[in-house]
Amino acid sequence: MFCVSASLLRTLDVGYNLLTGKLPKSLQHCSSLIFQNVDNKNDGLVEARRLFNQNQTSSLDISTCLMSEARQVFDQMPVRDVVSWNTMPMGLKKTRDNTESVLRLFLDMRRSSISGLNPDELTIPAVIDGAAVSGSAFVRVLVLQIHALAVRLGLTSSVYTGSALLRGYTSLRDPRGLERVFEEILVKDVVSWNVLIMGYMKLGFVEDGERAFGEMPERNIVTWHTMLIGYVNNVEMSKARDFFDKMSQRNVFSWTVMINSYVQRTEFKVALLLFREMVESWSNRQSHYTFSSVLKACAALSSLLMGETNALDDHKTWNGL
Repeated sequence: MFCVSASLLRTLDVGYNLLTGKLPKSLQHCSSLIFQNVDNKNDGLVEARRLFNQNQTSSLDISTCLMSEARQVFDQMPVRDVVSWNTMPMGLKKTRDNTESVLRLFLDMRRSSISGLNPDELTIPAVIDGAAVSGSAFVRVLVLQIHALAVRLGLTSSVYTGSALLRGYTSLRDPRGLERVFEEILVKDVVSWNVLIMGYMKLGFVEDGERAFGEMPERNIVTWHTMLIGYVNNVEMSKARDFFDKMSQRNVFSWTVMINSYVQRTEFKVALLLFREMVESWSNRQSHYTFSSVLKACAALSSLLMGETNALDDHKTWNGL
């Protein structure tokens, strides 16, 4: 007597569908490539099991084909584990589908007949991030309901769940909810601190972002960039420049953010002076994004100079010079 695992059943089920042509058309073109890797040797079944795993098939369909086709594969799965359920909201995020679809999917999961199937610490990020991209009014309801469920299941202490809820409350423009979630995270790592600062800055609470930056036990390059971008986006250019000058480590991204911010604000001469400083003090190569900003500054200054020259010529002509 032997036990047939659920993963093997899923493997055989997808393999049968491939052989009989019952998979959606968007996946049928993949079958010939898959079967090229399966020979008549004993290890062929092992390779087939790896390739035909339905979770992988769903992910492949989401990445390369239509979301509706991926949903068909998902609906045909005889056994759905939490990984399967987590895959679908992430796919909806990639296709920028609406929040209602994510909400219906999540409700289907909650009503699932599989005993003991509950969201895990990765389900919450998948659902919230999948819904937040649409900007629908349902996002507020969804974030609040997901937060309540996470509290009940004891998931808010997880940095994955906590960071997702932080992003969710940022999308709701709710700073108090942001702070409440952050306090619920038991072990606050640099990622959760960065998401908190990003939320404050995105909502325009610059002083709160500065306070969080000062309270952080440790920082990384993402922390510094989050603060720098926050200053720039909140039109705090003097603070942005002071912060940039104090950065102990700068990379091409740091320099490009500052140069481009000056260009966007038509401070072309300042942008070119900063680029010159970058070339003289920084040994690494500049990126094409940096050069793009510099070229814009050069073109703008050239146009201004040409305009001044033409105006001077017109003035001379008018005065008979």
